[in-house]
Amino acid sequence: MNIVLKIFSKWPLFFAFLCVLILPSCKSFDNLSIGHVNTNIDKDEVVNLIIKGNLSYDEIFIKRALIELDFHDQNQAVRANIYIKRDSAIIISVVPFMAIEMYRIMFDKKGFYLVDRMNKTIIESDYASLSQNFFVSLDYSQIQSILTNSVFTYPVNNLRNLMKYKGLFTDEHYTFTSAHVSKFKNNSSIQTIDVLPGLFRVYNTFISYPDHNMSMKISYDDYSYITDSIIFPSRMTFNGIRNEQTIFMSFTYLSVVIDGDQSLSFSVPSNYAKISL
Repeated sequence: MNIVLKIFSKWPLFFAFLCVLILPSCKSFDNLSIGHVNTNIDKDEVVNLIIKGNLSYDEIFIKRALIELDFHDQNQAVRANIYIKRDSAIIISVVPFMAIEMYRIMFDKKGFYLVDRMNKTIIESDYASLSQNFFVSLDYSQIQSILTNSVFTYPVNNLRNLMKYKGLFTDEHYTFTSAHVSKFKNNSSIQTIDVLPGLFRVYNTFISYPDHNMSMKISYDDYSYITDSIIFPSRMTFNGIRNEQTIFMSFTYLSVVIDGDQSLSFSVPSNYAKISL
């Protein structure tokens, strides 16, 4: 863990772990048509199509994801394998190009766990503690939605909350914003979601805390076929800003298998020391 902390301060570290978790596809397919905005349907109908368009799966395995980071004029690149067991666990194996695993990370419904192979340590944290350390509070369902290119609402994840959002239709996508709607638990955040027509998948998610000069944006592009019928983005980019600090990350995915026979497990060696964030 010491190696990581020398590169990232706490809030970019959390974003780094979050963004290791972004899923997309494999086969390239140029000029993919994603449809056109239908101005004859109302916001509630779009919400229902978003819910219907969520990816159906039990397990997803992403192999050899390339993750590139630019923070404080430092450029880093690693590869990672990612395994998602729906509504259960997300397991990530972070492997530098030397092909020796450095970290194994798990998110489940209770919290976050990181095994540091280099320093023989383990970090465990619930989501409440994570939010205290990193300010932005994401729960398991939101992380899973991000990974599967699904729409999520913030700070409380419930797609029916989109009915309360303001809906705007542009020439390119449907846009939902939580600005000027009632807040949850005095939360000062604002969320904006751009949804692609035809696919009814998220294209951009933008969350800001205007009072704290903090924002994060996740964008998906280069949509491709991972099977003959399933379309996913093959690239994701992340931009985070807090005061004068910025972080940029990009993700390229070489292989994605849905409901296949590959998986990752998570266990903690008994001789590893527990440390706090």
